[in-house]
Amino acid sequence: PALRDPRPGVQPDPVRPDRLPDVDVRVPDDEHVRPGRAEPGDGRRLMQFAYVKDLVSACLAAMDTPGLAGHAFNIANARPLTQEDFVIAAGVAAKKKPELVHVPRLRLLRAGGHAMKPPLYFGTYYDMPPITQVINKAQRMLKFKPTPMAEGLRETYLWYLKNHKRPKQDYGFEDAMLATAHRL
Repeated sequence: PALRDPRPGVQPDPVRPDRLPDVDVRVPDDEHVRPGRAEPGDGRRLMQFAYVKDLVSACLAAMDTPGLAGHAFNIANARPLTQEDFVIAAGVAAKKKPELVHVPRLRLLRAGGHAMKPPLYFGTYYDMPPITQVINKAQRMLKFKPTPMAEGLRETYLWYLKNHKRPKQDYGFEDAMLATAHRL
């Protein structure tokens, strides 16, 4: 069924987080901060995240602000992080200290590793080409103010601990790669 807005002349656009490349609703967990964490390449690829509460607030602001039909907005944290910075920030949120090991991406791929399916390295979807967002338009037109990364990660981590049950992860592939890698 089509979405209908009771206000005359309003054409709602569906918001689909699965179609927004700058939305990340994943959670820092033990997968990202366990000791001997394999980092693909040099860990400098940029990653940018959006806190789910920020996404919801921006969507509500876009719906409630007249004259914004047809506009697109990038919603993300203000500053992109390197992969290494993200793992360290996830460790702080989880109150754990990750031990990082840089493994050349080509070595991971030649050994059969994959960023999207098992055998995973660096967790699902975290070794992607850099994508960064310019959020100035959302800040200007929606009065969007992103939640500080550390605060969003900590709140998300606490929610995750309370609400999410995961099966035990198989780190066999990463462990094999770490056995042959030089530690930092």
